[in-house]
Amino acid sequence: MVDLVELKDGKVISITDEVLIVWPSMEDYEDDNTPIATVQLNEEMVYVFNVTDQIIGSPIMTRAQAEQHILKLRLMYDRQGYYKRADGVRITPSEVELEIRTA
Repeated sequence: MVDLVELKDGKVISITDEVLIVWPSMEDYEDDNTPIATVQLNEEMVYVFNVTDQIIGSPIMTRAQAEQHILKLRLMYDRQGYYKRADGVRITPSEVELEIRTA
């Protein structure tokens, strides 16, 4: 069974027993265009937690997406040459503690 839901912002969600798929609009869904998100419903959902500042560092995502998100953050900090903590103190990128937590 497939449930199709159109959200207030125009996005369309298709839900089956195993997967949730999101399209930008009903037109994109009807034209069979590439969806903007696909999530396996039996897949563990996680988020990145910034232990250094005690804040959530990402939206809820899959583990693979979270690992990529951490890599992108680390690259950004390395390019910048430092990480500025919430209290304003600059630390080296290697001192930033990030972890993946179950949502």
